[in-house]
Amino acid sequence: MANKSSTSGTAATRRKRGPRRKAGRPPASRPALGSKQEILEAALRAFGERGFEEMSVRRLAQQLGVSHNLIAHYYSSKEELWRACVDWSIGTINRELLGMATEMQNDVDILTVMRTIMERFIHMAARFPANLFIVTQEGSNEGKRLEYLYTQLMEPSQQGWNVMIQRAIDEKKIRSVDPRTIFFLLTQGGASIFTMVPLARRMGGPEPLDPAFIEQQARDVADILLRGLMIETPPLTVSKTRR
Repeated sequence: MANKSSTSGTAATRRKRGPRRKAGRPPASRPALGSKQEILEAALRAFGERGFEEMSVRRLAQQLGVSHNLIAHYYSSKEELWRACVDWSIGTINRELLGMATEMQNDVDILTVMRTIMERFIHMAARFPANLFIVTQEGSNEGKRLEYLYTQLMEPSQQGWNVMIQRAIDEKKIRSVDPRTIFFLLTQGGASIFTMVPLARRMGGPEPLDPAFIEQQARDVADILLRGLMIETPPLTVSKTRR
């Protein structure tokens, strides 16, 4: 009789507490992610904010409300996740810009091609602000991640960019200049406002992430760079004839 009473008491307690939760991941504090794409977007931001060494996949999983095993199911290591992030973000920019250049280069004035590419790059930099953080971090130290960034993602686009610059030089549209100078002015100069939004906001002016500002920034950056590169025709001088 004592055993029967104890069993009845346990069952009653269970009824009060509700059904026992099945073993496994605890319920997330937010809805589970819908796709690998959402993991990539969150991971890209994390790599940009913290750098590769400080970025924690477990912390990322906690922030997203998913299990660490879910991310590990898609990406077997942090290195693989990092590569997937840059393949997506930098790769997206490269494909779009190279496609535009290929479509325009034979039928359009080279300065128009360069302006279009510069403006579109600024738009894409605003969309992927973490890219500049990552390239700056990895570009500061020799290593396998810089090797991957450059050989797999940056070098192919740089080669196409160098061809455009050389064509503009050959056509005497712009002065002879090291392509790296244009690259760093465009990326570290024109696009860096989107990686330092809090600072830009403190300095005043339009909201840096407002679409209208991004459009204006793209036009201004392209205009300033091209005007600085263009070869100006020297003004005609009036010859003085002796009387």
